[in-house]
Amino acid sequence: MVSIHQGPYGVNRTCLRIGLLGRRFAEGSLDSSLSNTIVRLALVMQRRLEDELRSSLGITAAQFRALDQIHESPGIGSAALGRALLITPQSAGAVVNGLIRAGFVQRDIHAKPGMLMGLTITPVGKQILAQATRTVERLRAEDEAPLSRLEAEGAQQALSRLLNVLTNQV
Repeated sequence: MVSIHQGPYGVNRTCLRIGLLGRRFAEGSLDSSLSNTIVRLALVMQRRLEDELRSSLGITAAQFRALDQIHESPGIGSAALGRALLITPQSAGAVVNGLIRAGFVQRDIHAKPGMLMGLTITPVGKQILAQATRTVERLRAEDEAPLSRLEAEGAQQALSRLLNVLTNQV
């Protein structure tokens, strides 16, 4: 379905609306494609994760992923963090600034001018990461419960192969 939207400054633009949730799609339609199913599944799972992390810990899914990456790669810079999380450097900077304000990460204050101001996780950040990891693991178990172990492993392998090809990491 195509719809016309009025932009903030009165500029019209054409937008393609894709039915994402709550509909059954005709066999063979674009909406029943593997790609669309993956996108819809990711959106549903992302929404659950966002809601759970925000309500229980007051962090976003992006902040969780950033905390996890900083914990795994102490000293990482904002630009490298953005690449690792598949977000823009500007978005990574915004996520990092929020984590710094919350006291979950800190920049290397001993870096010399012109040197990378690497990020490290604070003790409070480690506690939040541990709690968030438990939440993520619980949600993952709930999400995968309808599948047998073999189905889950097969889906993981096939989707990982697609992701590797699409991100040129083969």
